[in-house]
Amino acid sequence: MVRDNSRRWVRLAVGGLLLGAVLLVGARPEAQAQPANSPWPMFQRNDRHTGQGSVNGPLSSSPHVVWSFDGGGHRRHSPSVGADGTIYLGVGRLPVLALDPANGSILWQAQGNAATADRSQAAVGANGHLYVGARDNDLWSIDASDGSTDWRFKAAFDGDVQTPPMIGPDGAVYMATDALAAGQFYAVWPDGTQKWHTVIGGSPHNVSPALSPDQETVYITRGGKILVALDADDGIEKWRSETPARPTGSRVANFTPVVGADGTIFFAARTGVFAFDPTDGAISWSFEPARTQFASSPALSSGGRLFVGGSSGRISTFYALDADDGSELWQFALPLPCQFVNTQAAVGLNGTVYFGCGQMLYAFNGTSGAKIWEMVFSRGFQSGPILSAAGVLLVGNGSTLYKVTD
Repeated sequence: MVRDNSRRWVRLAVGGLLLGAVLLVGARPEAQAQPANSPWPMFQRNDRHTGQGSVNGPLSSSPHVVWSFDGGGHRRHSPSVGADGTIYLGVGRLPVLALDPANGSILWQAQGNAATADRSQAAVGANGHLYVGARDNDLWSIDASDGSTDWRFKAAFDGDVQTPPMIGPDGAVYMATDALAAGQFYAVWPDGTQKWHTVIGGSPHNVSPALSPDQETVYITRGGKILVALDADDGIEKWRSETPARPTGSRVANFTPVVGADGTIFFAARTGVFAFDPTDGAISWSFEPARTQFASSPALSSGGRLFVGGSSGRISTFYALDADDGSELWQFALPLPCQFVNTQAAVGLNGTVYFGCGQMLYAFNGTSGAKIWEMVFSRGFQSGPILSAAGVLLVGNGSTLYKVTD
């Protein structure tokens, strides 16, 4: 008995050591990544994708273009900004390059080996690396100082990485692939190893995952209709909720979820804007204007206002909604034909809201709905503006990126 008990305690001790080793292997110091401390390090600025900046954009009645950069192709995703102000932009087959914010000149170009970054806006980490998805089915980690490739994470199944990656507070990078309509969803550590992988079904085209305020739950949508909540630690599904909106297989529309400070999840599905209870996914309220379709993610101000554009054919309206109950606060009917598709709004620190539709770029007082300024561009917008520095707006139009300021 003594010998058996001794063996038992040896087994328990060894098991405890092994368990401790597993826990140590799984742990990652928070200092390894996290989003860069910059005005706009990833899609819709933060891991809740609110689209509210830490600075104000142009506020005078007559802003102007300081410089422009033509990178070819189409600006289907917005640029991101590093801690030093460097602008990172997906272009053609590079898949990303760095621009000097002062004059728009190229600082470096990554060598992408025909890996087009189609709609995957780069996420900039505090560890000095960029994370961007490409059409070679890889998530790329690129050194932000010189454009050299650190590593490439290959999705286990075929499928373009069109989702803008999101960096969590523990450094994990979240992204998804089409994967033959299976909906493969990954969390990847900043050293390129897999944290977890799960299948959500459907095709998460052009959708960035979002985190809950307590950082314990990650949300993603599929098909412009279904919202899925997963445990951020292990990827196990907590719940899923389905809207009454019609599904869509569009690769152009953006159905990224937005998370409020109280945990409420907002989802502009195809035929309406919906608010979900974070505990069980129950729909709290919906805003469903007749004959209007939504194909852009909303933006959320710290004042509790949701901003989103909807279209009925070529007739479009921009809405300000109360995030508490979905009631309409104000609307702006666009005077010229256009469509809101993948054209998210950006909100300044003071609540000014910036958005584009068709060839027009606007700034509005987010509280009163009064128009502050408008600008005309040569092409239609296919992505949303970002606030890259105090008084500065970056916006893609056609194949060109523009810096706009007072």
